[in-house]
Amino acid sequence: MQWTWVLNDLYFAVFVPYFMLNVLWHLSVRRTRRRYVLSSILKPTCLVLFGFFVASAITDATHGRPVFALVDAACAYIYARDWRGYQDDDDWWSDATKALKRRLRSLAGRSRTVTAPTAP
Repeated sequence: MQWTWVLNDLYFAVFVPYFMLNVLWHLSVRRTRRRYVLSSILKPTCLVLFGFFVASAITDATHGRPVFALVDAACAYIYARDWRGYQDDDDWWSDATKALKRRLRSLAGRSRTVTAPTAP
């Protein structure tokens, strides 16, 4: 059963940075580049943790530990929902370009008053 210690160490090696980045993600402002970068880091990390808990739930179920299997399945469900929550911040660049295009259109649409030179 030595391999279970290795799996737990790997889990904590992924979970601790995930937790710290998740706290930063929740503290950052929506539709900003910082939140977009954090989302792009957290999404793959969340999938790794989801896979870990699914594998752990299957292992616990096959070894006759139904309570641990249910806990692992619940954790996998939480990570799956968390992964879906990061989908909202994927469109930072498209929102930034929309705002830039809107600003350029408003600048281009302004009427410019040109004063005629005075006659001598």
